[in-house]
Amino acid sequence: MLKVIREGQRWLTALFVVGVGFVFIFFLGLGGPLTGPPPGSVATVGPFSFGFREFERARQGREEQLQTQLGDQYDARRFRDTLDDLAVRQLVDDALLAVSAQDLGAQPERSPASKP
Repeated sequence: MLKVIREGQRWLTALFVVGVGFVFIFFLGLGGPLTGPPPGSVATVGPFSFGFREFERARQGREEQLQTQLGDQYDARRFRDTLDDLAVRQLVDDALLAVSAQDLGAQPERSPASKP
């Protein structure tokens, strides 16, 4: 009887090891959920990736808006995290709009200099 239990444990242990191995291969080997954004990117939405330069530009624009609205009551330290969140949200919203426009078949307009 003990021999049957021991052999059963080996079988269960082997099954467990194979299962864990499969999970590692699936997630790490196939580039699953552990694959992050490209290096140096702040946000990635579909084919669009935004770097630190775009983030800073969006953040600066939001900061100027907030300074204009609040005037003397604006405190840069107090609104630091809020500005970061607003800048990332703006980048993500812009990318989602662009992805939706592409899905609908919209093409970007050419600049007058690039028209034949």
